[in-house]
Amino acid sequence: MNHLHKLALSGLLVGLTFSSSAAFDMNDLDKALLSDLLQQYTNHQPSTCTGAEGTTTFNFNYPGVNPDSDWYAPFIPFEADLFLAEMSHTDAGKNSWTIRVGQGGNMYSHFNPGRYGETMPPQEHPLAPFIDEVHQSVAVNSNLNLHPTNCNGEQCPLNFNHQAGTYQKDSPYTDVPFFSPSLAKHCEGATCTFASWPQQAHLKTIFTSTVMSFNRFTNCGNGIIEHTEVIHNFAPEGSSSVDADLGYFNVPWSGVRRSNLPFVLEPNPVTGQLSFDDPDTVDYCPLCPWGNDEPGGPQDIGNGQCARDSLNNLKGFTTFTAPGLYLNRATTQIVAADGCPSSGTSFSDQCFQADSQHAVNCCSGSLSEGTLQCSRPGCVTMNFMDAEAYCESNSMRLCTVAELDSGACCSKGCNFDSYRGWTSDTCVKNYLWCRKPGADCYADPAGCMADANECYDLVDGSVKPGYTPITLSIPAGQTPRCTSHVGLSEGYMSVACRMRPTGFGQTTAYLYANDSSDECAPWSQDGQMRIVKEGTDDGISIPYVRHWSWSASNQMMYFSVYSQDQTEAINIVNQAFDNSQGSTPMNLEFKVILPPGSSAPGPDYNPAALDSFTFVNGLGQEYGVTVPGGSRRRMGAANRDYTVYTINYWQAGAKLAPGNTFSKRAFFFTSDLGDAKTTADSLIPEVVPDKITVERWNPRAVDIYATGTSFDVVAASSAEGTSTSCTSTSAALACSGYSTPKAGYSAFFYVTCGTSKFLGQDPYHFTPGNGQTFTFPGTSNSNTEYIRSYACVGEAASVRPIWKLIGFFNPATCTSLGAGFTYDDNICTEPTLTSAPTNAPTTVAPTNAPMTSAPTNAPTTPAPTDAPMTSAPTNAPTTSAPTNAPMTSAPTNAPTTLAPTPAATIDKYICHKNQPLDSTICADGQLSGGSCSTANQPDGCGNGGKVCWWASCPSGAPVTAAPTNADTPPPAPTTPPPTPPSVTVTPAPTSSNPPPATIDKYICHKNEPLDSTICADGQLSGGSCSTANQPDGCGNGGKVCWWASCPSGAPITPAPTNADTPAPGPTTPSPTPPPVIVTPAPTPGSCPVCESTNESCCAPLTCVDSGKPSERGCKQL
Repeated sequence: MNHLHKLALSGLLVGLTFSSSAAFDMNDLDKALLSDLLQQYTNHQPSTCTGAEGTTTFNFNYPGVNPDSDWYAPFIPFEADLFLAEMSHTDAGKNSWTIRVGQGGNMYSHFNPGRYGETMPPQEHPLAPFIDEVHQSVAVNSNLNLHPTNCNGEQCPLNFNHQAGTYQKDSPYTDVPFFSPSLAKHCEGATCTFASWPQQAHLKTIFTSTVMSFNRFTNCGNGIIEHTEVIHNFAPEGSSSVDADLGYFNVPWSGVRRSNLPFVLEPNPVTGQLSFDDPDTVDYCPLCPWGNDEPGGPQDIGNGQCARDSLNNLKGFTTFTAPGLYLNRATTQIVAADGCPSSGTSFSDQCFQADSQHAVNCCSGSLSEGTLQCSRPGCVTMNFMDAEAYCESNSMRLCTVAELDSGACCSKGCNFDSYRGWTSDTCVKNYLWCRKPGADCYADPAGCMADANECYDLVDGSVKPGYTPITLSIPAGQTPRCTSHVGLSEGYMSVACRMRPTGFGQTTAYLYANDSSDECAPWSQDGQMRIVKEGTDDGISIPYVRHWSWSASNQMMYFSVYSQDQTEAINIVNQAFDNSQGSTPMNLEFKVILPPGSSAPGPDYNPAALDSFTFVNGLGQEYGVTVPGGSRRRMGAANRDYTVYTINYWQAGAKLAPGNTFSKRAFFFTSDLGDAKTTADSLIPEVVPDKITVERWNPRAVDIYATGTSFDVVAASSAEGTSTSCTSTSAALACSGYSTPKAGYSAFFYVTCGTSKFLGQDPYHFTPGNGQTFTFPGTSNSNTEYIRSYACVGEAASVRPIWKLIGFFNPATCTSLGAGFTYDDNICTEPTLTSAPTNAPTTVAPTNAPMTSAPTNAPTTPAPTDAPMTSAPTNAPTTSAPTNAPMTSAPTNAPTTLAPTPAATIDKYICHKNQPLDSTICADGQLSGGSCSTANQPDGCGNGGKVCWWASCPSGAPVTAAPTNADTPPPAPTTPPPTPPSVTVTPAPTSSNPPPATIDKYICHKNEPLDSTICADGQLSGGSCSTANQPDGCGNGGKVCWWASCPSGAPITPAPTNADTPAPGPTTPSPTPPPVIVTPAPTPGSCPVCESTNESCCAPLTCVDSGKPSERGCKQL
């Protein structure tokens, strides 16, 4: 089906499809915009991902909760408002998948039924349902983020624009989550594409968002999904760089559900190999809590492997593996120390698992006797066991910490002066923090404390000089006097207990047990953390330490207890350490019980068959060369069922000024672990990052046509097309624009708030305070005057705006638009009604043809209500049925038809406009192919004072006149119902019958061509003209007109006679209307044809074949 590029309908009439001029071959404006925004720029590299159309399906109707995704129960009710689309791939093997996309165009579910199930985390993040732990892009204004001038005495505000939406931190406005609004969507073939407006996530906010996000998901087959994410800065030209520039990005911010995919593997950055067969040599990344992935830190297993690092230094992919992988991880930790403290990059001593990778420094002789020698044979890095054996094979041994600290290995080559190296010293691990030498925690609570690595000697465990460690004790005659802290924390009750001296400041222990969330700690897998009475094992096990201390003025320690009941948790601690009868302090210890070693795999162990999920983000060779800025891979463990994985676009050059765009094509896929590297290696060359400046875009024309305060939007029919057309005689070209960014042009949005409407470049038009406390783009005038994009000025907190991307226009030449404009997609195209299934399909069969089902054009659903956005005239009725496409009425004067009628009806019999029908005809509001409007006319139509139009009427319908032809006999005379008033019809004038100025209730027949004097202005005396492009003439565009009252002198000509369009003629009146008098139609070909547009042009219009494309064609001069 061919369609004009038009704004996607806010709802579809059930049982109808719409067709129009064959000159256009795309079905809506969304498709035109999204197609161009994802690929219409110079040097775009086309996707090589093809061939999966036959295995791809789409769905825009919420299918209900997938119980196997096992979402966090309190957040499940929010998914219905979140859901935007579902895309599925059917695979003959185990690689079928279904992804769900939220309103922000981001993936929140990736479900693989043949393998491990749900990839994405269960959404346990407090106040962030489907907002944080999803696959999304994030953009940061580095000028404003945490800037001290914006601090309000409590904290400095964050400036993070999340593609997914906002945290629930602005009650009552966000009691129902505010998901970033959808601006456009389109699915076709094997691809779904989305546009959205990412929001300031950290509420309450004083910042605006200048970010638009475009995302495309393409099914490549065999479990592979190509994901193109685009971040565009849509701040208008000339905006302040402080307010508008973006400088730090997550592309993407993502991760996996750790319980389903607990193991993280990356290829060795030196060899490029991915090892997993031998439990002793698995290329496994131990995951520390998020933020502890610094190079040389505990997550760095050598050569930067598993630490945060540039993509240039890695091998292009990261694989997450399902349970069943065997690892031999020693529980004893070894000290790694700086290879040369006096030169190169300096590192503090730190404890590491023995399977980590570090530089090898070999020693011989004695430091105390002055005979010490150091060598770095072969410049190798390896794990501890191999390092010991390697030095012994060279007739040496590993150096001690003291020997490295002496500088004996400085300048011995290999650049190891700037790396940590293994020592022979076993780590004595402490955990409690210390007060720094000379620090005052009352005056400086945030900066007075040092962590355990800093304040203890890692070799003998002693406290370093000047540091004061926290000690745990219960004073004589007291109990811990615990209180509840933050409720459930990581699944267990959090408590605050008086267990230490005063005088200690803020600490961030964040120690976890029994859940692998801190694999850098030796107890992370099946080990225990305990608080016990000194010198005994009498005490309690705990799952989590949040803070050893926080305020210098109290004695509180903050931790969780293995209980989900507040009273029980408090009693467990108070009873275990009850010193109310004691006469001396009860001293306590924090104790770690190490886990047992790993067992050996059985003879049938086959790790290559394990399920895996892989991110492919490329080798990063473009960054700093063809793409300004740098790249970085980061990952770590959250204190929930979530492993964080992200790629940063950052550093100098990564700035996106207004009009600039960053694009990145990458991949993710499911496979057997044994196939992960081969598949990833084949995709790495297809990863394409790009920074797109505004002059590189190659857009098509997009024009806004307006009549009164209504407007329509039309895009050129092909990529880079330069002209559009609108066949309405009443509509004028109001504004010309483009489908992509362009110098001097700004993104335009159609925004509705309740009954208010706006068309223009400011998405905050209806935001409370706009123009008083802030302007877009910008920052609020006050740190306590918050910017709420999700609120409508003058409306209740439950009323939210709805946004739609229209295109990119020049605000200097589009000054006639603004508040009060209503979108009406019938201005430039009056749809021809064709039959269609009664119910709109919910799943689109894979095809390359444009989609004809409701989903593509389904309305944006605002949260929290279920009412769909409509673009019909103000008085048009709407519905919000969840399973079928929403129904909106045609414009007030447009007739509509529905499904085929029963045998009792007479096809092609056209009932006249405003004719009252009996309640037996339309009491249910929809019968025999008809529809009822809610125009609230005084005449009756069943049960609502409605006015009805019918394509085919029951034989007993009261009528005034009807067309006839061979296929459509007139109805038998009937007695009209007693209650509806009759319609007075006045005959067309003749020379002997001079008319009055207008004749009310003169109903022009459907498909009747009218002279240009009647509808040249397109709208007269209550009538309207469609753009159905019939061959018969009605003014300047082959229009079909309906009129509530017609000029008395209107010459009326018959429509073409054929099976589909009967010519009007006299019929049996009901009860006594005179026949309609008609005059002959104009002779075909009597009007000249415009060379520039190939359209007929009848007087009083004139062909214009010069000037801008939008000025050419048949015009009223």
